[in-house]
Amino acid sequence: MIGGNTIYNGGGVRVNTQPSKNNLKKLLPLVAIVVAVVLVIVLICRLIAGTPKGVVKDYVKALSKQDAEAFIDLCLDEFVENLLDDYDISERNLEKTIEVCLDEDLEGYEDAKLKKFKDKEKADDDDLDDVNDYLDLDKDVKKGYEYEIKIEYDDGDSGTLVVDAFKYRGKWYCYNACSLVKYCAMNSEY
Repeated sequence: MIGGNTIYNGGGVRVNTQPSKNNLKKLLPLVAIVVAVVLVIVLICRLIAGTPKGVVKDYVKALSKQDAEAFIDLCLDEFVENLLDDYDISERNLEKTIEVCLDEDLEGYEDAKLKKFKDKEKADDDDLDDVNDYLDLDKDVKKGYEYEIKIEYDDGDSGTLVVDAFKYRGKWYCYNACSLVKYCAMNSEY
């Protein structure tokens, strides 16, 4: 029998269906914890997406460490998958080719460190068209920056590099890394 806020279950035991004030007090901290966890997840997702300056820093680290896998990580998955299909190579063979390229064509950067960002220029429509033509993706790149950076070596020498970062589907990537990876895919001997 149901009456008011009381329900009688099949065994004749009376059960109160109204939450007590104690239950509400216990529920509020749980709701606060759930909201906090959601906020942390959102913040982590935003950090994972990175920043254009972060991509430039990662590019210099990849150069300095001569790390083939790091170069691939600076590229879009869709772009890398297209290269693997177009040139019929495996990701491992692409990594081997990048390692050879780093040894032969990009040696000398082993101890490079990013000293400072000298200049930043927003990519114009022509620049973005070039990026889109080169990458050949499903969706167009709409935002990018060109950074002029100063790098310094352990021996005290320094130099300037121009590194381009672009945003695709909410995440930042390095055009320079994509260019190197594509060049290596096209010239892979493995």
